[in-house]
Amino acid sequence: MGDILRNTGRLIAARWPELLAFALAGVYLSYVGLLGAATLAATQNRYVGLLALPLPILVQLGAFVGMFLVLRPLLPAYQERLAAGQLDLDVRETSGARRRSSEVTTFAAQVMVPFFVMYSAWNFLQEDVDQYQFEVRRRIFDSYEEAAERFTLELNWINVSLIAGAFVLRLAIHQLRRVLPAWVAAIEVYLEALWVFLLALLVTEPLRAIPDWFAGRAFVGWWTRVWDGLLEGAPPLQALWGVLVQAAQVVGETLSTLALPLAWLALTGIILARRLGERTAVDLVSTRSHGVRRARERRLPVPVRFVADELVEDVRLRADALVDVGHVVVRGGLVTITGFMLAYTAIQSGADWLFRGIVVLIGPHELLWWQSVYPAVSSVVSALADLLQVALLAATFDHCLGRIGDAATAAAPGRTEAAGSPSRSAPSSDRSGAPSPAP
Repeated sequence: MGDILRNTGRLIAARWPELLAFALAGVYLSYVGLLGAATLAATQNRYVGLLALPLPILVQLGAFVGMFLVLRPLLPAYQERLAAGQLDLDVRETSGARRRSSEVTTFAAQVMVPFFVMYSAWNFLQEDVDQYQFEVRRRIFDSYEEAAERFTLELNWINVSLIAGAFVLRLAIHQLRRVLPAWVAAIEVYLEALWVFLLALLVTEPLRAIPDWFAGRAFVGWWTRVWDGLLEGAPPLQALWGVLVQAAQVVGETLSTLALPLAWLALTGIILARRLGERTAVDLVSTRSHGVRRARERRLPVPVRFVADELVEDVRLRADALVDVGHVVVRGGLVTITGFMLAYTAIQSGADWLFRGIVVLIGPHELLWWQSVYPAVSSVVSALADLLQVALLAATFDHCLGRIGDAATAAAPGRTEAAGSPSRSAPSSDRSGAPSPAP
């Protein structure tokens, strides 16, 4: 863990101006984009604002990607694997602009869904949507009060058509990308973000409603009354149950807090090294089921078969990347990953305390004054925290990547002796056909 902290400090010292510029740009531009989407919804149409709402999140993701790409040349284990040809880009086009556009769209297809899943699971997406709803109300009703109900995306034919249309249009552009201009890649990335964003909004609220629905079932109500009766008749059991409930709440919150760094570490791996040249379980399953799937697909109409092929390829692409990154993270070791999670959480807690300290130093002011100052203070603190956390994530992933190389080198002599070969210099990780890094 000491090496990770030292490398984190080295990365920050070497690239802090670029990291801070990306972090501030991501925070401020995403906030400005959210205000712009709210203005469109208030002055034009709610669906116009909804179509613009993925852009602030996409800008924030782009800022994170830019920070990682700035640090990429300074990661020794990553550069070693890149020099060994294990992270070569896997694109068919040879022209510069078309090659870069293919890299961008392939990368977007892999990173977008994991990012939005994480963004939704830890309620970041709902926070952005709540802020968007607040800004829309402020522009329509000139009111600073919170909305009585949360913004939700209803399940109707318009919203389903938007999701399906964005997805199908992205597939069409992806198939025609060799004959389309390179700048169309930006439209494909936006469409990828749009359908994933709308789908996340559509499914998040029903998933949150499952516990309330389950609690409203007659059997659950009957069992709750029976259990409450038992607890009232046994005070020691009631006290023990209260302790267990509180302990479960603490454990749940702790696990949620510690799981967030792991989610970011997985996303870091997808950004820095999409594939690592390993034959994963997903590859094996897809190979074994390929013949059966093809036989079934021959009975389907051609348009349905085309969409099915694209869906399977998308799922395989994303699943392979996640499996490879999980392999790297596991190689880091329990002590290293635990120390990383604690360090990441400490940075976030330090940022919260720094913000509270700045607020105390500024002192009390009127609400309207805070409405204009609060975003600036919060953005600066968030940018500083992002800078530290991105450097920590990059150093940790590079450490885990180096552990794979060390393990392969240590295991190489045993394998060569068993094979009767005099060579001891070929590590198992030096393979061809490997992954592509993020553009």
